[in-house]
Amino acid sequence: RPSYPPDRQTHLPLAAAPLVSAAQLEAWTPGRDPFNVATKPLARAARRWQRKRRVLHCHDMMGGYLPHEVSPFGGATADGYNFEHWAYVDVFVYFSHHRVTIPPAGWIDAGHTHGVKVLGTFIVEWDAGRTDLLKL
Repeated sequence: RPSYPPDRQTHLPLAAAPLVSAAQLEAWTPGRDPFNVATKPLARAARRWQRKRRVLHCHDMMGGYLPHEVSPFGGATADGYNFEHWAYVDVFVYFSHHRVTIPPAGWIDAGHTHGVKVLGTFIVEWDAGRTDLLKL
């Protein structure tokens, strides 16, 4: 079972965390993370798909993986980010400056409830990224 850094406010382990290296990506297997599992199937979005243009929203908030996003208990404060415009979005991307950004289950469930696909990112930047890219 993976270990997560503790939430700075609750001191409980976080339920979602990025993969920060090619080694972590190589070692990752599905089903080993019982907390970060989405539960909502992708709902049908009837009206949205009739448009000719599609909208992708990229969530890039303070580095990602904020306590209110990743803890199954929510954050200790009420100042969390709440996205309210799901009806206008076709694809939601959860971004952070980590090698592999896996969206927290709460974001996946929220998107799926509204018929929005939710994606993470794979990024290779700076010297460490170049090294990992050569390994892959």
